[in-house]
Amino acid sequence: MVVDRRRCLVVAVLLASADAVRPAVATRPPAVRTAAPVMIMDQLKKIADDGALAVKQAAAEKVVGERVAAKLAAAQAKYDIPQKYTNLMQSFFTSYMTEIYLADRDLDEYEQILSTLMKKVLETAQEPHTFQPFHEAIRAPFDYYKMGCDFANGMVDADRSLVLGAEQIEKMQQQIAAGDNVVLFSNHQSEAD
Repeated sequence: MVVDRRRCLVVAVLLASADAVRPAVATRPPAVRTAAPVMIMDQLKKIADDGALAVKQAAAEKVVGERVAAKLAAAQAKYDIPQKYTNLMQSFFTSYMTEIYLADRDLDEYEQILSTLMKKVLETAQEPHTFQPFHEAIRAPFDYYKMGCDFANGMVDADRSLVLGAEQIEKMQQQIAAGDNVVLFSNHQSEAD
């Protein structure tokens, strides 16, 4: 009983202290009182968003990993790909398709694009094309340029991407029309460039 009375006394003192503090809190400017909850809510939202992304990424890796493994198994049976290349292809294709999944793109569409790319890589490995120091674009019988653009498109965030220097195009057109030469330098990594 004595313990219960002490607890009651402590609670009563705390409540009385809280009542004594309340008027001081009420006189603070609203911005000071609301800053902490907004910040906490932002932090909680970020934690929830990060958690949702982690779950989505784990699901993507599982779903995509299984699809890529099945495609590679079929390609392995058809093309007899050396194991050291299948491991590399497995990693690359899984990474690519996981990003496609996370970007909410059509998995079937990009799986078809990736399958076409894989097929062309394997065909070219068997019969390599010899490039001359200069050649004109070859768009038939197969359009590698279009395939490269389609492949890269899955990785482009069009809403946040910028095209800079468009004003230079008009200047180049004027120079060409005047009979001048225009030389463009680039460091490209794929046909899509």
